[in-house]
Amino acid sequence: MAPISSNRGLLLPTTFALAALALLIGLGTWQLNRKIWKDALQTRIDQRLTWQPAAIADLKENLVSAEVAALRKGGEIAPGAKVEIRNADIGDAAPRFLRDTTGVYTVTFGRVPDSYGYYRVTATGRFLHDQEQFVYAPHQTFGPGFNVHTPLKLANNAYVMVNRGYVTEALKNPSSRLAGQVPGEVEVTGLLRYGGERATFDPDRDPKTGVWYWRDLTGLVAAAVPTDRTSVYNFIIEAQSDPAQPGGWPKGGTTIVKLSNRHLEYAMTWYGLAATLIAVYGAFVLTTRRRASNAAPP
Repeated sequence: MAPISSNRGLLLPTTFALAALALLIGLGTWQLNRKIWKDALQTRIDQRLTWQPAAIADLKENLVSAEVAALRKGGEIAPGAKVEIRNADIGDAAPRFLRDTTGVYTVTFGRVPDSYGYYRVTATGRFLHDQEQFVYAPHQTFGPGFNVHTPLKLANNAYVMVNRGYVTEALKNPSSRLAGQVPGEVEVTGLLRYGGERATFDPDRDPKTGVWYWRDLTGLVAAAVPTDRTSVYNFIIEAQSDPAQPGGWPKGGTTIVKLSNRHLEYAMTWYGLAATLIAVYGAFVLTTRRRASNAAPP
């Protein structure tokens, strides 16, 4: 009767062990899928960094054309195949690429979507330096400081916010870096980025210092862009580091283009815990049955 008794005693531990094992394996697999997604995203970012910048005028068309050129180069669109590009109401969705039976590719796009982040873009206009906004951004080398966000007025009275780069706390006052306050028309080249998401404990903008603690694009526009504008682009241009600003400040090139990717490490941790659980459960079963056998009457 001892084996039956010991088996009954294993029912509850086995149930919990199986549930925990399924959870640990599921978490490990989820992290592997996250790694695949992150690797693909990093590949796209690396690819976009090598492309020529697209003019902000007719931006959608320029970006879609860049996508088509990349697909041709990568062999995803057959050499010499006809490509038709058309506009449609698909919101912020990424462009749709369809191939018909005759070999013609149709590319459909809507508004400039979030998936266009990290494209290199260029714009020509005049900075409104008196409307600078400061987003708190500590620097690994220079310490506490700010990213300077300045509205750029374009020829048609449209505006785009530009992250001109980092300044230290000592250089927050524009009078301490006058050489970098370039007047007149300028051409800005940088990466297309979007407003940030507010973290749980991010404070509101400090009204005394004018410092923002998260990249609130809507708030930045409301605070810096004149109300008589014709339009405002729904993204930020993060200025590149080359060429450097006169006087060296602000320092462009603040965009982090190498994404944190520790998902394989996390996956191995979960799978390791699953293997440990199996080993512990096996030892527990052996010990339980051995004790039951020793306690059984001869």
